[in-house]
Amino acid sequence: MSSLRSCDDGKNCVLWRGNPAERGSYRWARALRASRGVPIVSYRDLEAWQLSMLLVEQVYQLTKAFPREELYGLTAQVRRAAIGIPSNISEGHQQGTRAYRHYVTVALGCQAECETQLELARRLGFAPAGSIEPVVDTAARVGRILHGLLRSLPKS
Repeated sequence: MSSLRSCDDGKNCVLWRGNPAERGSYRWARALRASRGVPIVSYRDLEAWQLSMLLVEQVYQLTKAFPREELYGLTAQVRRAAIGIPSNISEGHQQGTRAYRHYVTVALGCQAECETQLELARRLGFAPAGSIEPVVDTAARVGRILHGLLRSLPKS
């Protein structure tokens, strides 16, 4: 265990005494919000959900440039995979802990699927590498946060 101090732009800080890999997880978000006097009451409060919503927006923007003949192919697939991430986070947050772990695991599968499809789009030249790269980076960050969220949830 180590200590990690994190501050937002408003210089609100929290001292995290835990695994640095859990930064961005459910426990991290709860600690950060508690330090600000704001409890997590909704899935909307989770960084994992917020960032995955940004990913969906980026995917939709990116796929507008895909070839028209891919509308029902890769375009639909990557959009569906991206949408699955925040959808599973929100649905799981409404369930008990055991079910929540399951939904977060499914969200991780959607994230991996989305990354794979973005790599296919890059290899097939559906969009310039410069426009795909930021979306791939966001998808990777979502994956790291989801892994932290999964680790923060009790196993029973």
